[in-house]
Amino acid sequence: MEDLGFNVSDMRNEFIGVRSAGKSKVDFYNQDMKKAYSEMYRILKPNKFAVIVIGNATYQSKEIKTVEFTIDYMESIGFKLFKNINKIIFGLYNIMKKENILIFKK
Repeated sequence: MEDLGFNVSDMRNEFIGVRSAGKSKVDFYNQDMKKAYSEMYRILKPNKFAVIVIGNATYQSKEIKTVEFTIDYMESIGFKLFKNINKIIFGLYNIMKKENILIFKK
């Protein structure tokens, strides 16, 4: 990225989920995701679908209910959950064992 003229240190502050530490890190992640989800709603045409592949995270040995947060927020801004597909993740080195494919309709 630096070879393309970008300052990686400055860009890091714009990445979702890497700012701050402790509980505030989760809060920043949720704030960033709310912006992304709201933008999805804004640009998506009526009766069309948004698909999000996401799994619950573990942070400081505690499960973060990312899937539940996503469903709740998406529905609060006007999306309807069309389908929630549970997908098992196979592989020895995967931290997450399961992810969800969430399909929302505007």
